[in-house]
Amino acid sequence: MRKLYTIVLALFVCCTIAFASGATEKTTSISEKVDGIRSVVLVVPSNLGDKGFSDLAYSGLLLSEQELGIKTRVVELAGDTTKQIPILREFAEDPDWDLIVSGTYSMNEAISTVAAEYPEKKFLVYDTAINYADGIHKNCFSFEHRAYESSFLAGALAASLTNKGLPNANAEKIVGFVGGMENASISDFLIGYIQGVQYMDPECKVLVSYVGSFTDTATAKEMTIAQCNKGADIVFAVAGGSSLGVLDGAAEKNVYSIGVDQDQYLALVDNNPKVASNIVTSVIKRLDVTIARMIAKACEGTLEWGTHVKVGLAEDSIGLANNEHYLEIVPEEVRNSIDILESKITDGSIVVETAIGMTTEQINAYKTKVAL
Repeated sequence: MRKLYTIVLALFVCCTIAFASGATEKTTSISEKVDGIRSVVLVVPSNLGDKGFSDLAYSGLLLSEQELGIKTRVVELAGDTTKQIPILREFAEDPDWDLIVSGTYSMNEAISTVAAEYPEKKFLVYDTAINYADGIHKNCFSFEHRAYESSFLAGALAASLTNKGLPNANAEKIVGFVGGMENASISDFLIGYIQGVQYMDPECKVLVSYVGSFTDTATAKEMTIAQCNKGADIVFAVAGGSSLGVLDGAAEKNVYSIGVDQDQYLALVDNNPKVASNIVTSVIKRLDVTIARMIAKACEGTLEWGTHVKVGLAEDSIGLANNEHYLEIVPEEVRNSIDILESKITDGSIVVETAIGMTTEQINAYKTKVAL
C-alpha cells in the first residue's frame, strides 16, 4: 500500500509542478459540498519545484481543487521574509479569498500577526504551532507532523547500514545530517534521528551541518562532501530545496543518502538516475493528503478553529518511503527491524522525544553525545 502511495504521489507531483510557475491560479466551478469556503490561496515561503515540502503542499491544494471544485491560487515567496506579511495581508484584505493556507516554522510570526489583524479571515497553518493561549487566533487551525518519529526510524536505518559491508558503506561508524536552518523544526528531525542512531548503535557518531538556507544547493553539496570526507557514508538531507544539493553531494561521493518530505528517489529517478540511485529512502510527510483533508473539513464546516493537532506514524501521516529501491538496497533483516521499531513507536512501546520545547542546552547535549 505504501509503495503504491509513493508511486502515485511522485507521478502526481511531477505532473502538477510541470505547469506551476510563479503565482499560479486555477479556477473551477464551486462544488455543492462547499459550505462557506469557496476559494483557497496557498502561500509557500520558498519555491515550487523543490521535490519536497512546497511541492507536497501544492499537490494538496490541487487535490482539494479537483475534489471540491474550489477556486485556488498558489504564491511563492522565494525565501524572501520581507514579503511574508505584505502578501498575507493582501489576501486577508481580499474578499475573493476565503481561506489562506501557509506554514512552516519560518512563517509562524507573520501568520500570527496577520491572523490577529484579520479575525474574520480563516488560516490553515501547516507544520508549525500557533499560540492559542491568548485566545486571539480563533480563526486559525494549525497542525504539525511528529517528524521526530519517522526521523528515529531514519536514524536506526542509518546506523544499521553504516559499517556493515554494503557497497556504498565504509568501515567507519559515522553518519551525517545536513539541515537547512538551525531552528525548532529542523532540530525536531535531528533529535529524532540521533535517538534512532543511538538506539540501534550507541557507538555510531553523527556529523551535523546547517546550510543556513533552504535554497542554497551549492553550499549543501559542499557540506555533504565535507561530511563524507570525514567518514560519513549515509547522510540525511533535511534542508528544503537545499536537500537536492545534499543528495547530489552524496551521489558524487558514492555514499548513501536519505531524502525528506516526499519520496525523493521516485521524484528524481527519471531525470537524475545517478543521484536517485544513492537515495536509500526518504522521511516522508504526507502533507498533500493532510492539507486536502483539512481543507475539506474547513469547507464542510467541521474544522475546529482555534486548535492545534499533531499527526504521525499512528495516523499514517509520516513514514519511511518503502519503494523498490529501498527493498533492493536494504537487507531484509534490517527492513524487518525497522518495521518492528515502527510498530513499537505506534503502540507506545518506544517513546521518541521531540525537540519542540527543548532548550538549546538540551539539544546541544544530544549533539555532543554523538559528536566525533
